[in-house]
Amino acid sequence: SLAHEVDLAQSVAWVLHRTADGEHSSERTTVADLVTWGPGRLADVVGVSVTFQGSDPAVTGGTISAANRLTLTLDTVLRMHVRSTGEPIALRAGQTTEVPNRAFAQSSDPVLAPGTSTGDLDDVRVVLTGGDIDVAPTKSVSPASLTEPSRRTPVTVTLGAASSTRPLSSLAPAEVWLRDDVASSPEFWDTFTFTGLGALTAPHGADRVAVDVYGPFGTDGALAWAEGAPTAVDAPVLPVAADAYPDVQGVRIAFSRADGGFFSPDVPAPAWDARAAFTVVLRDASRSTGDPVVLDGSVDNTVTVRSERPDGETSPERSTSATV
Repeated sequence: SLAHEVDLAQSVAWVLHRTADGEHSSERTTVADLVTWGPGRLADVVGVSVTFQGSDPAVTGGTISAANRLTLTLDTVLRMHVRSTGEPIALRAGQTTEVPNRAFAQSSDPVLAPGTSTGDLDDVRVVLTGGDIDVAPTKSVSPASLTEPSRRTPVTVTLGAASSTRPLSSLAPAEVWLRDDVASSPEFWDTFTFTGLGALTAPHGADRVAVDVYGPFGTDGALAWAEGAPTAVDAPVLPVAADAYPDVQGVRIAFSRADGGFFSPDVPAPAWDARAAFTVVLRDASRSTGDPVVLDGSVDNTVTVRSERPDGETSPERSTSATV
């Protein structure tokens, strides 16, 4: 702005206050005084109006030129509770709301055009969001192909999950799980036999892992998940003995923290990455039919991943596949 055209000590400011019981009152001051107010004095302010002028517009006329750009800048912070109701301001992951803010401006000339004024209204919307929690899956198998001479070669299946970038996952999870089972990969688990757990890479901030396996581990041999207890990431424990590995038809691995907290307190959350590997070998006969497994064609293997927060907020389940 052109400071010499305006006298802030003569420019009037009106401030609207809202008391704790919901009543409103107005206070007159000057712009020069208003800009000295601190957060404590401004805490109950719900409206501001200023009239910029020269030292004596009734005598000197219009001293504010068309080249001047007058602004009123308000520094604000988001409240923890709605002022009028006391309700907490809280949004769940994926939720957004818009808060409109309106301003009105007008000009007048008390010498050449007394009583005549012009004005216009404009608004802007502030978007509040609860943040996003999302996850991106990855999957690989190695070797990616088998031939008859190499049919006994162990195959390493690596499941992966990472914080999503499209959309950006701005909230840190408290748990991330990765699942590969007969429901999503029926032909794979019909064709391959589980032989053991491989390397685990926990997301940054996680210090516990639980390994579950799916198979005839329910009552009377019913298909069910056998759930493992959380342990240190470098000491995972499978919930079934090694002689039951051939019965396994699914693996689920969950990373978490011993204290139940988020992987990170930061918002937006730092990127994270999780990986879990297990090994399988090609079966001689189909699990379901008993027919010989012939090396002809390909088999898809699918991983499904999800990240979760303790308040029930979860990412969508995301899946991806690899082929042997």
